Amino acid sequence: MAESRQISVSSAAIPSYIEALIDNIGYGRFQYWLLLLCSVGYFAVCSELLVVVFIQGQVMREYGLTPTRYAFFPFLTSLLSMISSMIFGYLSDRIGRKWPFVVTLLISGLAGIASAFSWSFWSLVMFRCIVAIGLGGLSSLDYLIYVEFTPESRRCLYSTVVFVGGCLGVLYLAGVNLADLSFSNIPHWRVLLILAAAPLIPTGILRWYFRCETPRYLMSRRKVSEAHKVLLHMAEENKCDVGAVPPLDEFTSRAEEEFVNKLSPLEAARLGFLEAFGDIYHGEEFARATLPLCFIWLLQATAYWGLTLFLPGFLVESGLNPNFTLFLMVLCELPGTAVIAYMLKKMSMSASLRIFQGCACLACLWCTLASYFGAPV
Repeated sequence: MAESRQISVSSAAIPSYIEALIDNIGYGRFQYWLLLLCSVGYFAVCSELLVVVFIQGQVMREYGLTPTRYAFFPFLTSLLSMISSMIFGYLSDRIGRKWPFVVTLLISGLAGIASAFSWSFWSLVMFRCIVAIGLGGLSSLDYLIYVEFTPESRRCLYSTVVFVGGCLGVLYLAGVNLADLSFSNIPHWRVLLILAAAPLIPTGILRWYFRCETPRYLMSRRKVSEAHKVLLHMAEENKCDVGAVPPLDEFTSRAEEEFVNKLSPLEAARLGFLEAFGDIYHGEEFARATLPLCFIWLLQATAYWGLTLFLPGFLVESGLNPNFTLFLMVLCELPGTAVIAYMLKKMSMSASLRIFQGCACLACLWCTLASYFGAPV
């Protein structure tokens, strides 16, 4: 058992054969449909996070809150979202990807609409904490599911399209917030909460009908025949040649060769949450790649959401329209996404990351110095 622990729970079968078959099937209707469903997940994550920024002033006035008391709101939701992402990631290895894929979006959508009918500040916090639980699952699962169904040769470029969903979610909410949503004595912020969550409900229903487990997970659980059925379904949706997926007997034979010296489903099931978590975060690969990337992501998230959360107050003090300014800022993310998609076709991901990180660092430094010395930005 100790020797078997050297492989991740979700990688019980070496993915080379499965990925070769997915490459044979190619990128087509199946992946385009999945791209839409996964992009809405990031649409939900970004729009539901940003809505907290837009409703801050109105909620504080309605419930007579101090900035310190209101700070519990984003603190609790962010904490629960982080915990939820780890829990749903663990559950996706234990029970599969398809049910968390459906449940997380429905949780976020239903709780998001319910939060618009909050009767007190703490009831609002309660509903938004439930939303955060769903968002944590979305942020950890949607990209994973899309990658596991996508040919390896297309992952780098098409994965950027998934994140366009996040840009569109922020742009949608920022655009809606520019309009006067108050009517029949219903506060603007309550209508905004409903509009932020409304697109998630129909997409959650569509995910319910999708419910297709990833072949990689099925292989990790030795469900060879089910994995074969999914691959056949992918080939049929993409209108591939009949020979793109081998017959079940040949497929089973090749799969059995890859099961040698790997975790059995029973051994994988015995790993608890802490064991599974430790199984991932250990060893040379963790120290060399995973840990630095996690730290980079932490700094990026701190800078992006830190600026987003506190920028409206600064804009108001500067005499600017915070809603319109944020809308323009978000609008600039779309050409940025197009540029990174182009760069990924010409250079490596690490080189692209360095260039964008450097540009962002210089921009922040320039704005900080200009603000400090009172110079025009």
